[in-house]
Amino acid sequence: MQHNATMITDFLKRAGMSDKEQEIYLVVLKHGTISCNTVADQLARERTSTYKLMMHMTSNGFLSYSKKQKTVLFSATSLDTIKQLVQLKHEELQKITDNISIIEQEFQNIQ
Repeated sequence: MQHNATMITDFLKRAGMSDKEQEIYLVVLKHGTISCNTVADQLARERTSTYKLMMHMTSNGFLSYSKKQKTVLFSATSLDTIKQLVQLKHEELQKITDNISIIEQEFQNIQ
């Protein structure tokens, strides 16, 4: 079981999540829909810093949120969405790799 947990956290890290974001994501994933207060309580973290991280994760596509009355509820995005985010990162890195000789030349021109 530990090996699977390591594989999951390694995947989430490579997808772009910090250690704290990984912990948040896994709590949200486990609960389906959850408030920031509940996440903060479960992780024994300050609510305001947890909320900031969760909003950051929303802007990066790892979480989504909805408002129910006055409560903001968060949900984890699907594995397919994360795979798409990883694919986009891969494509961006491939563009850099494809143009590395041009980039090297530009650096030399600056020096």
